[in-house]
Amino acid sequence: MVMRMESLSAQVEALKKAVNTAERGNEHLQAENRTAAEKFRDMADKVYSLMDQLRLNQVELKKVEAENGAKEKKLNSLDKALQNLTAKVQMEVEAKQLAEAEKREAEQNAALLKKKNKKSEDAIGVSQKTTEKLERQIADATESVSKLQSQNSYLASRVDAQEEEKANLKAELK
Repeated sequence: MVMRMESLSAQVEALKKAVNTAERGNEHLQAENRTAAEKFRDMADKVYSLMDQLRLNQVELKKVEAENGAKEKKLNSLDKALQNLTAKVQMEVEAKQLAEAEKREAEQNAALLKKKNKKSEDAIGVSQKTTEKLERQIADATESVSKLQSQNSYLASRVDAQEEEKANLKAELK
């Protein structure tokens, strides 16, 4: 029985050592578990922080894309306006050139008519027959002036019509 007691005592000692070893191992595992849990919490916090930052960046990206879209629309609008203004300037230049050509032609015709009128006045003193002939020339010249005035009126109305057409085209382009 003593032997059995000694053997049980040895077993108790061995079991105490095993329990102590198991408790130390358990404490070590619990410490590792706490450390891992803290690391996991830190990692989770970082993940949530990165997700929040990602959401903010996505919102900012959408905002920047919207701003870029608005700027692009404005740029397109300004480009169209520039094209319209360029076309308008070109039309104005052409109209000015046409008006200047008509003015030169009218001045030449007026100078020619003045010369004819002068000749007509000189010829009145010569004879009645020459006078009648010159009066016909004056009538012809007056008719030419009337035609030129009609032509000028027509061209002016054409210019006005073109202006209206241009305004309508602008309105359609807008």
